[in-house]
Amino acid sequence: MAYCTFESDDYRCDVRAAALLDRYQIIVGWRRVLGDVPRTEHLDVEGMEAEYEEACSRQIAFVRSADYEPIDLPHAGETFEFIEFGDFAAKMHELDELGYRIPETVLDECAVPTAHSL
Repeated sequence: MAYCTFESDDYRCDVRAAALLDRYQIIVGWRRVLGDVPRTEHLDVEGMEAEYEEACSRQIAFVRSADYEPIDLPHAGETFEFIEFGDFAAKMHELDELGYRIPETVLDECAVPTAHSL
């Protein structure tokens, strides 16, 4: 299960974080899209399918032709793997504090001290 991908928040996410079969994995991005990627938020609801598809098409076209900038932060381009959810969550918060863009909903989920198991 993916917590977030580089496409999350309309390409405004710097990590891919997932629960795999036997571990948690974080892949840290090494570059970011430059410019204002067209937004799709609030369009993925019933009755807005055509608008959502159109927005996604504009977004993909933008990203395909966009310029990128390197991420100049510690851990850029690195991959981390964890057995324990707490270690995974701590690294997600560390990356956020370093300046990586991570969706608030994911950080909120990482803050909840519940029993996560693979």
